[in-house]
Amino acid sequence: MSRRARRGHHSRTLRKSIYLLVDGESEQAYLQGYNQEYLRRKNPQVNLSIQPKFFNNNLNGKEAELKKAMDDGHDYVFWLVDYDVILKEEREGANTKEKLQAINRKLQEQARKKGCQYEMLYMVPCLEFWFLLHFENTTKHFSNCSEVEKALKCHLPEYSKKPEWIKQHLINKLSSNFKEAIDRAMKLYHRPLADNEARADIGYFFNKLEKDFKINYAKR
Repeated sequence: MSRRARRGHHSRTLRKSIYLLVDGESEQAYLQGYNQEYLRRKNPQVNLSIQPKFFNNNLNGKEAELKKAMDDGHDYVFWLVDYDVILKEEREGANTKEKLQAINRKLQEQARKKGCQYEMLYMVPCLEFWFLLHFENTTKHFSNCSEVEKALKCHLPEYSKKPEWIKQHLINKLSSNFKEAIDRAMKLYHRPLADNEARADIGYFFNKLEKDFKINYAKR
């Protein structure tokens, strides 16, 4: 009996598997904190794998990792893209946006064949805009991540990109406004992707898990 057939036969008892590929250590540290706070303790039926183990900016390597995740039978596969990096490479003469979209189309086709849910998620310009949405309902355009960090520190002066600080402090500092940030991010998610319009598609990821697995994001 195939793995997929076994999953259907025992769907009430098997855990759901989510694979999430990120671009940087800050994203990984933050999502590890989320995993600990909202999934492992409260929703053990969800297994979240946050990758990669080793970071690089090679798009072909990332494509291979995501295809392998689909081949391995994950129920959900997400790719969280730091758009600030994409725009930087474009300014340096690379054709990164076109290549990224071509890879995304191939991954969508692969996901259809494998029967998994796949989504590419954009952070424009970067993860810190998502953190800012916990404090502001804003659609302001930021030309780079440094501008976002400056705005964020008006609300969170002690903010640091260091993974150790993020793991130890950030989830607790943001938890009271977590649901509001998701709602704000979802309004931006439905807009067409544009270089000059901020968005935080990670909010879609959290919203998807909330709806599919009844995760409680109530204020603490």
